[in-house]
Amino acid sequence: MANEHPTGAVFRIGGLVVEDSLKRQEDGLTVRFDVTDNAAVVSVSDTGILPDLFGKGQGAVAKGRIGEDGIFYADEVLAKHDDSYMPPEVADTPKTAHVEGATESAAQTQEAGGVAQ
Repeated sequence: MANEHPTGAVFRIGGLVVEDSLKRQEDGLTVRFDVTDNAAVVSVSDTGILPDLFGKGQGAVAKGRIGEDGIFYADEVLAKHDDSYMPPEVADTPKTAHVEGATESAAQTQEAGGVAQ
């Protein structure tokens, strides 16, 4: 990041969790890990609950701010799904829309006295 971060501002960082960087601190609540975009590495500190999919080598997005010590203090950490992931409720939408559209089309054709094709 080479001191290119916004001072005192909340922003997001993203990248891959660096292998073997995940360490729980002595207080039992704080977790420290490094995130890289393969160009730079940022140390992150989080005291929240990490997502189930969070882990070394996995994509992560963190929202927070950089401290004076250069560590990114996260308010929120999200695990990034692969690009093919789609939540179930979203995945069902195209199927439902297609079925509903076909049903409506057939009903409109019948109302018009025609034959559905």
